[in-house]
Amino acid sequence: MAKINTMLLMVMLGFFFASTTWAGTGYKIRCLNPQCDFASSISLGGGMRFEEITGYCFEKNSFVRITWPRQGKYNPDVQDDRAPKPMTIWNHATGESFQVYIFPDCSEPLLPITSIKEFKFCPQCNQPTLEFEADLLYD
Repeated sequence: MAKINTMLLMVMLGFFFASTTWAGTGYKIRCLNPQCDFASSISLGGGMRFEEITGYCFEKNSFVRITWPRQGKYNPDVQDDRAPKPMTIWNHATGESFQVYIFPDCSEPLLPITSIKEFKFCPQCNQPTLEFEADLLYD
């Protein structure tokens, strides 16, 4: 009987954690290049009550963020769209367009980091040597 109760508890916990969604993730990142000592933390994704864009500011040598209230049931008083408006830059050599944002803490427009998997090059040594590890889930 105890084995069945334990099994039932495990199944219920599995359903609970499978139904839980996380809007944002925090990562520890570091450069694997032995001549580089870059290490930092980054958060991507926002939460249930706010949205977030993250970029890397070379001027400050740090990550910067833009956050704004998310419209919906958690912020019923938010009536307007407060999302920052991007600028579009077109690369004539490749035909690609990029959306860049002005961050309050950085004077230069920045590309947003939309996925940790896309963040490959170290901002300090400019080598594709970054390693990341999720260390925080938030909502």
